Amino acid sequence: MSKTDICKALYALPGEVVVPRRKSFLKPVMIMLVGVLFFVVNTFIPGATEYINLKSAIVLFGAVLALVGLALIVLRMGEGGVAPYHTKDCCFLKEHVLKFDKHKNTQITELINKGDFETLMNLPKDDVSAITVVVYSSPKSEFCAAQAFDYFEFELHPMCEVKVRY
Repeated sequence: MSKTDICKALYALPGEVVVPRRKSFLKPVMIMLVGVLFFVVNTFIPGATEYINLKSAIVLFGAVLALVGLALIVLRMGEGGVAPYHTKDCCFLKEHVLKFDKHKNTQITELINKGDFETLMNLPKDDVSAITVVVYSSPKSEFCAAQAFDYFEFELHPMCEVKVRY
């Protein structure tokens, strides 16, 4: 989709303002370790009949957490673990995907070309994704980048160039 195109444009900004960086493995590893900890706790519970339901629930929660943690680790190792990182703010950019109806296309492209991202973010969203706007913003500064895409024949086509506000 468009996400890779807008990310490539952000990575190409002068001065390496935005660089690709792999997200931390700390959270997925912690989720997996909590799942393994559930299995360890399960061994200390007696095997009497009154604890069978408790032991089953602990094993179930442990297995789910361990598998979710493992899946997140595998995803972070692949392409999904790379995200745009703002070097001056030392933080990852937040991604917002906005969906609008087709009749708002001129208004959306005008807002993006003017760099009026506040008004764009405050526009009422629609359930139809005829126009999809991808916005990356820094939670610490005014840095913001946006691009609009038109849904046409099962693909998203760029409606305008990437607009960046420093």
